[in-house]
Order: sequence, then C-alpha cells, then structure tokens
Amino acid sequence: MDDRTRVAYHEAAHAVLAYRLGGHVLEPGIDIDAPSSVTGAYGRAGVTVFAHDDRLDEREQQTAVKHSVAIMCAGAASDAKILGRNLPDALAHQPGDEKAARELLKSSPSVTSPEEIEVVLQGGLKYAARLLERSEIWKAIDAVAQACLKAGGNLSKVEIDRLLDAEFIETRTAEASKS
Repeated sequence: MDDRTRVAYHEAAHAVLAYRLGGHVLEPGIDIDAPSSVTGAYGRAGVTVFAHDDRLDEREQQTAVKHSVAIMCAGAASDAKILGRNLPDALAHQPGDEKAARELLKSSPSVTSPEEIEVVLQGGLKYAARLLERSEIWKAIDAVAQACLKAGGNLSKVEIDRLLDAEFIETRTAEASKS
C-alpha cells in the first residue's frame, strides 16, 4: 500500500468514527495532502470531538471522553489494521494525534492523574480498533478513502456526509426497528 492510500484510510477513519459516534465532519472535510502539525507529516480530517459539558452526569462525561479519544486515535487504529502494527506502535507513529488526545485528557475534569490519562488513552485506542473491526464501519472507511483518492485527495464535508448517510442507512433502519 502506498503512503497516499494509507493516509486516505487514516483520515477516513477519523471522519467515520466522528460521524458514527455522534460528532461531525467539519469543512473542509478531508485533505490527504494538507501539512500536519508534525514536521514531514501530512493529512487532515476536520472532525468534532466532544467538549466538557457540566450538564452531563459523570457517566455521560466519561462516554464523551471515551468517544473523543477513539475519534482522535482512529487513524492510528486504521494504520495498525492495514500495516499490521500493534496499537501502541501505530499511535507512537502518529505524534500529532497522540498529542491532541493527551491534551484533551489533561483538560478533562473527569481525568485526574497522569496514570489515568494513560489508561483512558490506551482504552480509547483499543475502542477505536474494536470499532474498526466492525464490517459496516470498515466498509464506510473504505468508501470514504476510495472516494477521497478518486477525487485527488480532497473530499468535502458534504461529500463525506452523503457517503456516510448512504453507508449507514441500513444500520440506522435496523437500530430504529429494534426500539
């Protein structure tokens, strides 16, 4: 697999997990050629993560933090899956994503110690990896990554949302029928 393809899957994983976990893809969407905060690295997916909200109870806050860390670690989980790396090694190769996740955890009132930051970070990474093993999620990542590559490396929020709405319609229909 060439590096552009790996980056497309990496960024698509961020976008798909944000969408699937209740966040959003932001404009400009995905740009696999965008410079990163890390020298020599590239690729960006604009996604939301969850901010601290005092109106949520402790359990809801913990879920929001878990989802945010999973979204931030989704690219590393994708790299682990497609490159055959172990999860900690894949995250170590993504210092920008790891730094963003650690900073979010440091600012979270629900995470109170350096040891807890490490536990929550590794738990979020494992959660992202488990989600990427679900066939409907990997199928969506594949669809977004392939569309991004076909479009020359850029995919807008509107295009990503349209793809993911179509990919997950069957899942939403099945979930709605269970309720």
